[in-house]
Amino acid sequence: MASLRALNSTTTSMLRSTLLPRFSLNHTQIRTVLTVTAFEKAMQELHGPAWKGFLNAKQKTFVNYKELGRQQMTEQMQKDLGDKWEAAAAEESARIYGSREFQDKVQALKEKLAKNQKQVKA
Repeated sequence: MASLRALNSTTTSMLRSTLLPRFSLNHTQIRTVLTVTAFEKAMQELHGPAWKGFLNAKQKTFVNYKELGRQQMTEQMQKDLGDKWEAAAAEESARIYGSREFQDKVQALKEKLAKNQKQVKA
């Protein structure tokens, strides 16, 4: 049992060391940037800091819903984990952002949004 626990710790440490150094974010960014959806990430990459100005009513509703959920999740994590909640949030977000599935989803959404934007301009 001890060797299994050691293996798990080693695996977790290796995972943390490969994913977490990619992100050097302050506490505000941990709460906001790391937990965004693939849609929000794609919009940020396409439109920069003013990305929310490009949303239609349905997209604004979605983003507001997700922001409210993140706020509630943050409060719950603060309640459950105390001072360690930011580290747990960063670790979970790094795991999500580091996944190939998330990156592929962001790329597909960026292409779709860019295509739709070109069609609207034409």
